Amino acid sequence: TLDLLYPIPLIDPASGVSPNYSFLHASVQEYLAAYYISRKAPDDINQHIKQMQNFLQFSLVINFLSGFGKNPELVNSIPLEITSFEIFSQLCEAQDEIVIKEALTEPLERTIHRTWPVPTLHDLWCLGRCIGLSQCKWELSFTFRHLKGEHLVMLCDGIESVKDCQGQIKEFNLSLNKLDVQGLKRIFNLPQRCLSTVEFINLRGNHLDVAIPDREDRFCNLPSLQTFLFHDNEIPFRAHKSLIQALKNEAVKIRHVSFSNLSEEECALLLSIPSLETVELWQICSTSVTAVVTAIEGNIGLKSLEINQSKIDCRNVEELPWFLPTSRITSVVFSNCAIDSNTAEIIAKAVKW
Repeated sequence: TLDLLYPIPLIDPASGVSPNYSFLHASVQEYLAAYYISRKAPDDINQHIKQMQNFLQFSLVINFLSGFGKNPELVNSIPLEITSFEIFSQLCEAQDEIVIKEALTEPLERTIHRTWPVPTLHDLWCLGRCIGLSQCKWELSFTFRHLKGEHLVMLCDGIESVKDCQGQIKEFNLSLNKLDVQGLKRIFNLPQRCLSTVEFINLRGNHLDVAIPDREDRFCNLPSLQTFLFHDNEIPFRAHKSLIQALKNEAVKIRHVSFSNLSEEECALLLSIPSLETVELWQICSTSVTAVVTAIEGNIGLKSLEINQSKIDCRNVEELPWFLPTSRITSVVFSNCAIDSNTAEIIAKAVKW
């Protein structure tokens, strides 16, 4: 039995000890179960798959069936909103690019979010492979899914395993993970066709201690990027400049950003980006608040300004009544900023004007 079976002694009252045998590895049982089902008639196979497809413990059986080419419903069973990676493992198990392309051609947009369980490295590679072979636009949402840089590397490896990548990505929502710079660099270096449609990137709360990108042209492959959220990371004070400078590139028409712990120079640089419409700032110092208020006058596109968890007093906003009325800003939010009554009066006066 090549050590795939091992005996379990059972006590039989009539005859004494009777050996019983069990498979050492669950995957062997699942393989043989899939092999048994694959020998049935197509209608019986479909019935078995329908009974098993909503149970996680049978996912590997369905994967093996796909590998046998005995999953006729595979192409037609992919929902618009995908919450499990099993379907991508099944598609890759089939080892047939035509099957993957047929399964992921229509509709033109698909969303992956609220995935459970936590994806493995293999899951991310299979997803990348399927994205590369598809004709779809993808919204990838992995908020608080314990992803690390190595997961992004595997996703990119899967995409780049396709010689002529056709899939496109519309959204990267990667907040509240533990990513690293190397993984993010791989994302920014994906093929042009894959990145040209990206509109939304959320990297907040990833424990990053180095601001990416490392080059001012890093965003040039993202001409459609409109939203870039980057607050609540661990970037040192005065270390955001290169990143903001990259967003200011003429090839990028960024509209909505969020940052935390910016210096006064970085705030002024950020608000000099003419395409910006919405700015969220978190945990900035008092001098940075003053720099923001001063920079309002020169920004002709800004419509919404939000400052959070930052100490604001009268000195920081004393020029607000002069600068705010001359701008296009229609929404100002100061949240958890320890504002006293005198400061509130100045802000109210500016808003009233």
